Amino acid sequence: MNIFVCIKQVPDTETKIELKSDNTYIETKDIKWIMNPYDEFALEQALLIKDHYKTGINVIAVRVGATNPSTEVLRTALAMGADEAILVDAKENLPPYPTALALKRAIDKSQKPVDLILAGKQSIDYDNFQVPQMLAQMFEFPSISQIVSFNLTKESAGSKALSDGSFFKVELKREIEGGTIEIYNLELPVCCSCNKGLNVPRYPSLPGIMKAKKKNLITYSLQDLDINDNDKRIEYRNFYHPPEKAPGKKYTYPEGDANKGRVLVEEVFNLLKNEAKVIGK
Repeated sequence: MNIFVCIKQVPDTETKIELKSDNTYIETKDIKWIMNPYDEFALEQALLIKDHYKTGINVIAVRVGATNPSTEVLRTALAMGADEAILVDAKENLPPYPTALALKRAIDKSQKPVDLILAGKQSIDYDNFQVPQMLAQMFEFPSISQIVSFNLTKESAGSKALSDGSFFKVELKREIEGGTIEIYNLELPVCCSCNKGLNVPRYPSLPGIMKAKKKNLITYSLQDLDINDNDKRIEYRNFYHPPEKAPGKKYTYPEGDANKGRVLVEEVFNLLKNEAKVIGK
């Protein structure tokens, strides 16, 4: 079984974001990059499958982004236990459609049959929530998003055989609004996007870090995948910082003066109701 895991690197949440002088993107040279947290759940799920079945499972991490420092995130994936990695060298601010297209063509170029695709439900920087669904459509796979439970079982027979002739079924649970859980029973191949709570991602071990240096990492350019400016469809410009929030108002209750206290409470109540609108009518 070949499991492809889509990985994105994002700025650390504690990074102070500065804009480029032309406001076309953020300044990246001093940013600390990390693996997108939701993608960690996807990678961990692939590794749990590998740990369970011991043999016959090949985990390939795929990343679209700049060569440096994207290789660091992929090396982390290899250190955690992925078998191979593919990097598509591209700008960090590539829009969702060409990102999905690059992932699709890079996976096709690997010439490995695709049995399962896992990704995070969204990235914590752009928050677009689009790439996994686009990729599933390109492969014509069923797409289940925001999964919080993944149960894979090997069957003796089925309607669709995988690349090695085996049959797998998967029960997926996804959480929707209001805390309701939807349950899906599917045969592979399928594309899943993972939510927090699915598992607890592991840390790379020292032996894993050493082994990662010897594992295969293939790099493609956008030109190798026949992706050009016509595929971008979106142009990013005029980035700006959100306006600073107005400072909060602080009130001190007048001890010993019930009348002033009552007036103060009424004033605060009216502000919460009419200005902050946190109290209903």
